[in-house]
Amino acid sequence: MSAFGLPLYLIDKTPNNLTDSEFTDMYERVRMRVHCTLRNADRTVVMVYKSGVMAPLACLEYGAGNALGTIQVNGKAAVPMNDYLIRVTKGSRKFVASDGQTYTWKYTPDAEEVWQCLNPRSYSVATYGSSGASSNSHNLTIEEGWIHLTAELLASLVIMRHIVKYNL
Repeated sequence: MSAFGLPLYLIDKTPNNLTDSEFTDMYERVRMRVHCTLRNADRTVVMVYKSGVMAPLACLEYGAGNALGTIQVNGKAAVPMNDYLIRVTKGSRKFVASDGQTYTWKYTPDAEEVWQCLNPRSYSVATYGSSGASSNSHNLTIEEGWIHLTAELLASLVIMRHIVKYNL
């Protein structure tokens, strides 16, 4: 992806749907898709795709009753979600991305439900929240220096939102 000096502004037009949503960059640089490929009583499988790439970049498999299951990112071995996203506090969890750095998602449960991902130096890497008071869409903003982690940031955000939604 070319460097434009701009963050990636991914618009989520179906923020209430954790298993089927499309995130489209407002400048049409990239599209990401979160898509449920299997749902039955025993498990739910959700894939994260990038436009132009046939294979999924991440696979999220949840257990029965919306329990956390496993995550597989960038073709690596599947690991339990609780081992991938380690609880720090009630509203935050951390994970180690493919660049070897630890990132922490923090949730602010106010009216706007803002999510923020910070790097080890507490720099904001990504934020997710409402586009505005009258908007039904949300934005996932990924700072330019971390665009290469888009699939991991999106997959971990989906899991974090699942944890909050199902009070896990």
